[in-house]
Amino acid sequence: GRPKSILCTPLVHQGELSGILYLENNLTTAAFTPERIEVLQFLSTQIAISIENAVLYDDLKKAEAEIRRSEEYFRAMIENASDVITLLSQDGNVIYQSPAIEQILGYKPSDVVGRNMLEFVHPDDHQAIIESLGGLIASNHDPVPIEFRAKDGEGKWRYVEAIGNNQLDNPSVGGIVVNARDITDRKEAERERAKLMTFQRDLALAKDIQQSLLPPSRPDWPLDIICYSKPAHEMGGDLYAYHHFAVESAGAEKFAVAVGDVSGKGMPAALLMAVTLASFQYTISQHVSPGQLLHRLDQTVEGYTGGTRQNCAMVYVEIRVTPAASQQSTAVMKAANAGCISPIVRRQNNAVEWVEARGMPLGAGMGGYLGYNEVTVSLETGDLVILTSDGVVEAQNAHKEMFGFDRLEAAVAQAPQTTAQAMLTYLIDTVNQFVGDTEPHDDLTIVIVQI
Repeated sequence: GRPKSILCTPLVHQGELSGILYLENNLTTAAFTPERIEVLQFLSTQIAISIENAVLYDDLKKAEAEIRRSEEYFRAMIENASDVITLLSQDGNVIYQSPAIEQILGYKPSDVVGRNMLEFVHPDDHQAIIESLGGLIASNHDPVPIEFRAKDGEGKWRYVEAIGNNQLDNPSVGGIVVNARDITDRKEAERERAKLMTFQRDLALAKDIQQSLLPPSRPDWPLDIICYSKPAHEMGGDLYAYHHFAVESAGAEKFAVAVGDVSGKGMPAALLMAVTLASFQYTISQHVSPGQLLHRLDQTVEGYTGGTRQNCAMVYVEIRVTPAASQQSTAVMKAANAGCISPIVRRQNNAVEWVEARGMPLGAGMGGYLGYNEVTVSLETGDLVILTSDGVVEAQNAHKEMFGFDRLEAAVAQAPQTTAQAMLTYLIDTVNQFVGDTEPHDDLTIVIVQI
């Protein structure tokens, strides 16, 4: 049936409502007398307190569980971090050490905890560490980065990059947190890069010095002459040289031109190139024939190439120009060759002739036995003489095809006859078009003389 007595009383503690106590009696009316109501109100207060305590206890358990999860998360983060995490006291003693130190320096955390950090630092870096820690403590919470050398478990020194954070005033930390990583490989790469940059600077300087050994590309001569030399790499082995002899009594003038190609690459080739140039300038002043000049150069260069298997190919021509009554001049060219590309003559009528002078390269040790024959050729005004190193005929394209002698002869035949510069420009453009973007593997030298 329906209840005959009902009582509702609030459950209140410290002014906060936490619930309502509801009671009913189905037997009698006015069951809740004032005395009973007073007792129930007292009980309701205790019930409210118990409810609040239960809620607080549940919240506390949840908070403790969250703290445990956070601790486990951060512990896992620290223990699995690739960086070494160290907690230091104010005087540098290790309070905590992450397991990553075993992977980087070969120590177990227990080997490090309780010891001073400086025990593992290179003596030369102690002062920097002390100053860094002092600055870190003085700056309170500003991170301070530093690089130093740390001894690993095998007694070797490794470069370490570290950054410290002052957490001495943080009651949950109470120390200086240091994150460190091994940068030994990076430091080694930086050293190698510095060495490479120094080497490249030295190489560039050596290249400038070597290029300065060559005479100007366009001497102030009555003949039209242009010289061109381009090394494949920083240091080359090609050379060119020339000489203007004193004017003869009859008014005739004699000019000498040479192109050389030293075997090998790099510094050894550059040194032999310098020796050959100096020897050429000395020997040509002795006024000997082309064949004799190469013979003497062979003897001189052999003194430097003995045991090195190096040599220097060289083609040498002397051009004697005799003034004529008309504007036409007559000239005679004597050529001698020490293993280089034979000279080419481009006639006014577009005919192309190879001057087949032959001989062994300088310094090979055979020139003195076999000698150097001379070939004499008559020249007329407008004729062009072309001297090249083997870098022209051996230039390769992307298909590994060589430019070759046939293409060189065709290019000489098709080039403009106007000036030495026009011939040179045409030859260079033709070779470059053939080669394309292929990296050059040999030096390239060309000298053009027009009568």
